[in-house]
Amino acid sequence: MQPEKKTTCKYLIIGGGIAGVSCAEKLCEISECDSVILVSMCSVVKRVSNLRHLSKILTSFDVIEQSAIEMESTIPNLKILINTQVIEMNPQSRIACTNNGMKIEYEKACLCLGARPNMPFEEKGDHNVLKHIITIRDVESVSNFQAKLASSKRLAVIGNGGIAAELVYSLKNVDVLWAMKDDHLISAFFDEVSGQFLLNALNSPRQEGSSTCDKVPVKRMKFSMSSTSSSNSQGAALGPDWHSKISIEGSNNKGKCIHIEKSTEIKRIFSAKPEHLSECQFGNNDNSEDWNVYIEFTNGKVFGVDFIVSATGVIPNGDTMNIGLKLTENGIDVDENMRTNLPFIYAAGDVCNPIWMSASSEWFQMRLWTQARQMGAFAGIRMADEEEGQSYLDFCFELFSHVTTFFGYKVILLGLYNAQHLNQEDYEIELRITEGKEFVKIIKSNGRLKGAVLIGETDLEETFENLILNQLNIDGIDILDPIVDIDDYFD
Repeated sequence: MQPEKKTTCKYLIIGGGIAGVSCAEKLCEISECDSVILVSMCSVVKRVSNLRHLSKILTSFDVIEQSAIEMESTIPNLKILINTQVIEMNPQSRIACTNNGMKIEYEKACLCLGARPNMPFEEKGDHNVLKHIITIRDVESVSNFQAKLASSKRLAVIGNGGIAAELVYSLKNVDVLWAMKDDHLISAFFDEVSGQFLLNALNSPRQEGSSTCDKVPVKRMKFSMSSTSSSNSQGAALGPDWHSKISIEGSNNKGKCIHIEKSTEIKRIFSAKPEHLSECQFGNNDNSEDWNVYIEFTNGKVFGVDFIVSATGVIPNGDTMNIGLKLTENGIDVDENMRTNLPFIYAAGDVCNPIWMSASSEWFQMRLWTQARQMGAFAGIRMADEEEGQSYLDFCFELFSHVTTFFGYKVILLGLYNAQHLNQEDYEIELRITEGKEFVKIIKSNGRLKGAVLIGETDLEETFENLILNQLNIDGIDILDPIVDIDDYFD
């Protein structure tokens, strides 16, 4: 009989993703003399690198996968348990048990359990079709995707978030069926007008290093919306520019064709061509192709493809830790200090559900890499704070901010960029559109800027961030006029 393995630490972090690693790094930075244990289910961890501050709150960064051993060697008070999973926790005795027989005694713990891909149509077909449905979430799933893609002429991408959009845009030498339940592109981030600007970019991709003619006409619009898309769809990004680091080419030597089906969902999936249904055709392949699966949509159309990529969001993993945590839709409820309902246990990242968000808040959760880093680091700060009774929020939670790229364009989202929380009669939208170059949308309420969407190299992010944070009255100021120098109003 092997002796029981025990170890102790002041801080236990469960999860080797961005939230967990950011939490561990912050704790090690603040509490250099205290021991920190990070539990990772694999031998690599995800770290933030090349962090760049674009403004007071807005940041961009790269995500790298680093050997746990390499990370551990650079931080003296950090110990990483690789290929390890916590299978049991006792909040009263503050002991966690792992799958390899280790008992960990801790003072405080942070659960950074992440989220799993949503698979809403697993039951739409028999077991023969499941092998042709994949999700893209981690390194292993990307490898599986590459292997399938290399011999494929046509695939279906189901979903309308960031991963789906960038995948459709980046694929080469394969026909793509892009299906979504929404009536416009990337509804988690954009309304119909913004989505149309990006659809034009998808249909007419820009060449690397190309410049846009200065004489492109600029459209200016100002109006109130009778119906605004402020979808609560949430999705998590695989990582900044993940697709640029791998080969994502199919076997279609005729090139690539994109076909989009909007406002529809999967009804059934067949492993053989259904004789009672007519197959729709598109792209560079003829009717004689024999596909691995056939998808029937709720709009009555049927398409054959080699395989299906499911990119329909994620489900928080809060239900994987059965210790009495309070959950909302599988997310672990946390207060403004990232604390759960259990003493000395915190949570951060995709797994948590911040219950401190108010209706007036200009920050909200969307389960993004940027937010995982912010939550993880802030949880570390609060765990290291011995004054448990104090409550405060970090400055980064005062304003939603996100920077990414879509279809070759830099995209920045600030504040209530889709008029989230606002009544339709309480705001107006102003637009500045230069086709093929830039798209600017602002949300104004009572003469004050509440949110903005910036597509392209607008150089407006810092100015608009300040206007949202300071709530300066901009009535009578045409802030979308390129001639107006808004910075003068901050003097």
